[in-house]
Amino acid sequence: MSSRSVAIVVFCAALAAHLAYFFASNGDFFYPDSATYMVPAQNLAHGLGFVNWMHVPETIRTPGYPLFLVLTRGAVATVLVQHLLSALLAVAVFLAAARWSGSRAVAIVAAVLFALDPPSIHYANKVLSETLFAAIFFAIFLGVLSAKTNRAAIVTGLATGVLVLIRPVAILWFVVVAIYLWRRRIAIAFVICALVFPIAWGLRNRARTGVFTIASVAGTNMLMYRGAGALAIMDDYEFKDALHDRQEELLEQADEMIERAEHVQDRNELPHAVQAQYFGALGRRVFLQHPLGAAMITLHGIEMILFDSDQDSMMIVSKVPPSIVQMSLDAFTAIEFLFVLAGLIAMWRHDRALALFTGLTLLYFIVISAGGESEARFRVPLMPLYAISAGFAFRPRR
Repeated sequence: MSSRSVAIVVFCAALAAHLAYFFASNGDFFYPDSATYMVPAQNLAHGLGFVNWMHVPETIRTPGYPLFLVLTRGAVATVLVQHLLSALLAVAVFLAAARWSGSRAVAIVAAVLFALDPPSIHYANKVLSETLFAAIFFAIFLGVLSAKTNRAAIVTGLATGVLVLIRPVAILWFVVVAIYLWRRRIAIAFVICALVFPIAWGLRNRARTGVFTIASVAGTNMLMYRGAGALAIMDDYEFKDALHDRQEELLEQADEMIERAEHVQDRNELPHAVQAQYFGALGRRVFLQHPLGAAMITLHGIEMILFDSDQDSMMIVSKVPPSIVQMSLDAFTAIEFLFVLAGLIAMWRHDRALALFTGLTLLYFIVISAGGESEARFRVPLMPLYAISAGFAFRPRR
């Protein structure tokens, strides 16, 4: 069978899996975070600008995904486009793995792992930014690998800046790319261009709120999941309960700080970007004052990103007993991780530059996303590289 035929089979299999989940989900397209993207998108569509439900400048979210929602016009269309993107991404994984490894076995394994990945299918079915981010991120990764000229560096750099405006977690990924490109003169052009859109957006937020920030949700996360998480992970009762208690405790402290410093009765009188400054400062202080708890919550987050199988998403649409679903997906997720480790070693033997870039990229996104809020969802944007790394474990040694 030719590579084109295999690619078509991969696309059809991936799309069939995604559509099967789409129909089985019975219109369950929303997640608690969905509204934070949909409200500014609706305001944009009505010509009101990038504002939240109170019609004040939106700074919690960046504009990338809301603009996508404006284009797709509705939850059903959005998730269908995301399912299509994910199926096309499975083909891209197959072609990239075949090219990088020179092995069809590696390419098929990588494509199958990605096409049938439960979290990737589940979150493509939600009004969330992970699938769009994964597609654009992988395209940029491929672009960086082939970048040889200043023009290519400019294009990939600007695209990397756009990536930040879809999910701010990519804010420092340009450093990893710069390490990969450091021997080439184009590295400087890439770095400069990668900063253009994030800086421009930060200046927009400063003009609207008085605070330079890319996304003020970072301050909230630092307080509610890093700082509170560093305390809760050391408590001697259920983590979720302890995290809730610590969040309330730190939020009360933050309220006192804000009311005293800003001379307001209620912190909600202030733009979220202003509140987030205090949240971030307090969260960082607590995080740094409890190094053992900080290390433990980071490790907890890494564990969740790597080993959370998101079995609940499959239980919803499966008639198989829940215990079997959980056991099967947990085992599969752990085995896949072992394949990734073995595959990165095999990749290193085959192409050290590729292995270094891939390994550092995976490490960056896993560590920067690790905290009390971490879940399988945070692995979704990495799945193209994750699946290819796992596929390399099946590359014949020559």
